[in-house]
Parts: sequence; C-alpha cells; structure tokens
Amino acid sequence: MLAALAARATPGLEWVENDVWHRHIDIDGKHGTVAVAHLPARNSVAATIRIASVRALPAIVARVRHVFDLSADIATIDRHLARDPRLAPLIRRRPGLRAPGDWEGEAASPVLDRHAPPAWRPWHAYAQQHLTMAGHA
Repeated sequence: MLAALAARATPGLEWVENDVWHRHIDIDGKHGTVAVAHLPARNSVAATIRIASVRALPAIVARVRHVFDLSADIATIDRHLARDPRLAPLIRRRPGLRAPGDWEGEAASPVLDRHAPPAWRPWHAYAQQHLTMAGHA
C-alpha cells in the first residue's frame, strides 16, 4: 500500500517517510496534516490528525478510510478473485491486499472495468493491484 501511495504522491502534498504516509490537508479553509502508519501486530492502522477544527474530523477519517481501502470486505474479494487460475497464486502470496483509493474520493475508471475479464468484476482494482505487486502489470 505504501509503495503504491508513494509512487503516485503529489510532491509537496503527500509523502511516505519511515513507513508512514503523510498528507497536508485543507478542509473548509482549515489547514492540517494527516499521518497514517500500519500496525501489523494489531492488524490495524494508526492515524494522527492535526487540524484546528473538530468538525473536520469525520470528513478526514472518511478520506483516510477511502485512501487505505478500510471498508472493503477483503476476505470476500480474495475468495472471489482466487477462482481465477491466474490470480489464485497471487492471492495466496498476498492475502488481504488492498487497493489504494484517492484522497478526493474519485471512483475507479470505468474503462478499466470494461477491459477486465468478467470474473474480475467488480473487483478489477484488486486484481490489478495483485498483478502489479507480482510484477505482471
């Protein structure tokens, strides 16, 4: 996840340092920062949010959940994608692999889904992430 976020980071806005994703934020005119670290021993993430507005917190948490794909039912997605013989070994190597989202919450491109094999829909982004991590895409 961090490698994907680092690769597409907007310079001066997002960065990954010491296994922590950082982002400058501006919500309703309030400036702040977000830092998110993976806590593998707890199977969770820790988010540090610094902003002068408590009212901004729900929107920030929702965006962090989207960026880190925290609402996905990964077990169901893995089970479905593992039916494809090309993806099954990749799923076994990286169970629970998540597809990073965009801070602005933009949906995945419908063009990608049109070209995806039918067995991969509606989880094309996850299949693509497995292929990318395995060096196939």
